[in-house]
Amino acid sequence: MNTMLGKSSNSTKMDFVDGLDLQNSFIHAAGFGRHDTSEMTVDKSKTITVHLIEQDLGLRAKLGRNLINLGFHVEIYAGVREFVEFAPQVGVILIDESHQAGGLASVIGSLDQAVSGMPVIVFCDNPTIPGVVAAMRARAVNYLALDISDAALKAALTAAFNEGEAERARKVAVAGCGRLIEHLSNRERQVLDLLVEGESNKGMARAL
Repeated sequence: MNTMLGKSSNSTKMDFVDGLDLQNSFIHAAGFGRHDTSEMTVDKSKTITVHLIEQDLGLRAKLGRNLINLGFHVEIYAGVREFVEFAPQVGVILIDESHQAGGLASVIGSLDQAVSGMPVIVFCDNPTIPGVVAAMRARAVNYLALDISDAALKAALTAAFNEGEAERARKVAVAGCGRLIEHLSNRERQVLDLLVEGESNKGMARAL
């Protein structure tokens, strides 16, 4: 009798530890509870790259110079096709709504296929309410007037970049959790199922 009780106690302890270990593994993979969170935070010293898509040569040069003066690194494209061919992976897209055949939804859809998740800011000379609504529905993170102040432009681009980097970090964390799940043993999967259901560690030990 004592032997059986001792065995049950050890098993319960092992289940309890298994649950804690598995829970901690997923917490670390998702980027929570770390002492070193550098991988999940935006590097404030990093120069932000702005991908400027503008067909008008004169306006392209003017905007490019202004962005450089504001401290951004600027990559310039004459159109969406050129951007898609280059397919950069980091930065913020700044695109003129004018001369975009097929509408914003189609254009931003093409951008998304090339660089999924990169923040898009749309600008034009005279913003309209329908234009703003269309841009937001098309996944743009902001819609700016061409005569926006330098301070507001810099703030909008910086906020968009930070949002994009946070989303990229989240996707990396999700992918890390996915890789962990693929390599779980049957017992670990049972623990995970109970963990997802909200079961406590002691409850998992009793169930297993």
